[in-house]
This record gives sequence, structure tokens and C-alpha cells, in this order.
Amino acid sequence: MTLLDDIIIEKKRYVEYLKSSDYLTTLQGHVFNSLSFKEAIQSDDLSLIAEVKKASPSKGLINSNFDHLRLAKYYCDLGASALSVLTDKLFFQGDNAYLMDIKQQVSLPVLRKDFMIDPIQIKESSLIGADAILLIVAVLSQNQAQELIDCSKENDLDILLEIHTIHDLEKALCLKGVDIMGINNRNLNSFDVDLATSLVLKKDVDVRCDRVYCVAESGYESVDELEILEDHGFSAVLIGEGLVKNPNMIEYFNI
Repeated sequence: MTLLDDIIIEKKRYVEYLKSSDYLTTLQGHVFNSLSFKEAIQSDDLSLIAEVKKASPSKGLINSNFDHLRLAKYYCDLGASALSVLTDKLFFQGDNAYLMDIKQQVSLPVLRKDFMIDPIQIKESSLIGADAILLIVAVLSQNQAQELIDCSKENDLDILLEIHTIHDLEKALCLKGVDIMGINNRNLNSFDVDLATSLVLKKDVDVRCDRVYCVAESGYESVDELEILEDHGFSAVLIGEGLVKNPNMIEYFNI
């Protein structure tokens, strides 16, 4: 079994927990301002979705001085258009509380970065204050993906639909209600990164999709790479580890 298989098995356990516990009931007293993730990345220039990320299963601890609020405020002050917050605990050392804290204190739309497989997670996302959710095409059937898209719309959440391969794109083209597509350079089986992936798939998206905003994901660590994305017409780039390794890269978005 792959790491991705392990993650999905754990998510199925988590879904059962959500359905059998009163956790969602405990969230109902929280009130958050709703912001448009889609509008935040509609600038003519390349927008930054800065990821508040502590660790990953492939790299382990990424940010040894992790402070979710400090990091979110720093990214906001220096030109990020939106934030991405990891909420998976077991594999990414994330937490719902990180997203909730950030929504209360930072005035940027927030993408919940997690592995969504069931509508109850969409409801949970709304209750913790997310403005958008990530849907990974590779881990969902076409029917599952459409159900989660529809459920997200009902809960006023934007969707970043993530593809990794041409096969994912073929599946995505059959879905309704998709207006933001993430193209991820990471191989979901090996977790290796190839920056050419986003550029190749972007050409297919441009030819076959109307009015879709494209977000490049994974592996970006230099200004030169950002300039290439802008030249290829990407609306936004999502960066987590790269901003930890090279904090000066954020200056590209603060001109």
C-alpha cells in the first residue's frame, strides 16, 4: 500500500468519528466572516496562496519554529492573496484549531487543505470557518467528486479541484461547477516533484476548459519559477515549504 492509501484509510476512520460523535455540534457556536477565495485570485498578476504548513509525511517537520498565527499574519502583511491551512493531524501535524484561529485574526480567505471524501467533511469545513476546500480528483470517483462539489456550493464554499495527471483532467472535465483547478507537480505515489507537470497540463486545460482559474502547486522555491508561471497564465501559485526555505520569495508578490 502507498502512503496515500494509508491517508485515505485514516480519513475513512475520521469520517466515522464525525458521524458518531457530537464534535460538529460543539462547533456551531462559532461565527466567522465569509470571504471569497475565488475573487482573491482573480488579479491580472500571479496571486499567492501562502500555505501555513508545519510538516509533511514525505519531509517530516518543515518549520521548526511553527507559529500558525504569526506565519499567517506575516504572509498577509507581505502580499498573500489567500491562505491555505493544513488540518490533517496524523500525517501533516495540522489542526482545525489553526484554521479557526487564523480566520478570527487574519482578513484573508482561507482554503482548508485536507483529504475530503465525504459530505460531512464539507459541513465540518464550513463550521470551522473555511472559505474554500481542496478536492483531490485522484482519490475520488466521479460521483463522489460531483457530490462533494454540489455540497460545497450548498455551503457557500469555493472549490480548488486538484489534478496531478492527464487522467485526472479527463475525470475533471466531466464534473460540473468547477471554476478553480489546481495543477499539482507532486506524484501521489512516489511524492516526487516535477515542475514540468503543471506547465504541460496547463496547456491542456487552456484548450479544453472555459473560464477556469489555474493554480500551480508544489515545489516552487525561486522567483524565476514564479515568472514562468505568470508567463504561462496561471492565476495563482500555492506555496508552503518554499516560503520557509526562501522567505525572500514572497517579495515577488509585494511589488
